[in-house]
Amino acid sequence: RGPAWGGSGPGVGLRRHAGPVRAGTHAGGGGRQGSPQPTWPKLRAGSEWYPPPGWPGAAALPAPSAKGAHNAVAAGVPSMKLRPTKTAFGCFSLLVGVQVICVASLVTSILLVAVCSSTTPMRVMGVTVTPGWQVLAASWAWVGIPIVIVAGVGAVYRVAANVMILCNYLVGSFCLEAAGCAWLLMSGNACSAVVAPEIQRMGAGFVCGFTNTAVVMWALILGLCHLYVTWVVWSAAQELQLLPQLQLIQYGAALESVQAPKGPPSGFYPLPNPRAEPVLAPDQLPLDLRREQPAEPPPGRAMPPTSGEVRESQLQRGQPVGEPQSFIPSPPSGVDFASSRAF
Repeated sequence: RGPAWGGSGPGVGLRRHAGPVRAGTHAGGGGRQGSPQPTWPKLRAGSEWYPPPGWPGAAALPAPSAKGAHNAVAAGVPSMKLRPTKTAFGCFSLLVGVQVICVASLVTSILLVAVCSSTTPMRVMGVTVTPGWQVLAASWAWVGIPIVIVAGVGAVYRVAANVMILCNYLVGSFCLEAAGCAWLLMSGNACSAVVAPEIQRMGAGFVCGFTNTAVVMWALILGLCHLYVTWVVWSAAQELQLLPQLQLIQYGAALESVQAPKGPPSGFYPLPNPRAEPVLAPDQLPLDLRREQPAEPPPGRAMPPTSGEVRESQLQRGQPVGEPQSFIPSPPSGVDFASSRAF
């Protein structure tokens, strides 16, 4: 038994437990359960059952616990997460941005390795860098040279794992930079590393205060730039991971746009190439095709006589076959021109 939810007096009570919820009449909010009634519609959130909105007692129930992003959206709890960017530096694509970052990182790593010294302090932009920090920075830059090259090639050939390695390397670089700035400020060496001893004698409190403020300001600016570069590389890696799914979606949309034929076309199937077809006799053609047939030629010879027929006609006339013939009319042979008169 558990506390019944609902108003006091005769009504309907619901119990909260992991199983299905049934309804029953009760008196006084927690009385003995009466005769069982038909099961009410139920909504389940996780392992708890709740009545749907609009039913008695629904407003008094607590909101279901959010488990995961799906349940958080269902429970109305806003979820926040880092969203990838679509462009790099506001005007370039992610591919171009990653290539620019790789080139800049490669040049920086080579310079750090080239100017490193394990014995002599180095002064950079008014800041004195000890040999220990030089060796640490050069060692980390030496590790980053192959990572940058692999990431640049991976961005060209759409390999998300290589770009993600560069993202992790940039995160490690940011941690080292933050640790160096924190050590410089906490140890009190920022003023001595930036300001010359002659100037510190004029007023250490005033001079070192401005120096520490400038160091913190520039550290924040460079740190934000470093975080933005890391965000661009991470966004490119996320886009490359989703690239196969996007291609599948495009191919699926293209396949859905292709309409399959509903059935065979009516009549004869069209042939891909013209082929010889048998000619039916006129009496075998349908009536509608008989009317379209041309009229038959008149009876008689439609072609000139062949050479064999000409030879037969020459033999019947008594002319030797093979003698030359003239198309000029001439008198028949055996005519006596002396007895004939001219006309």
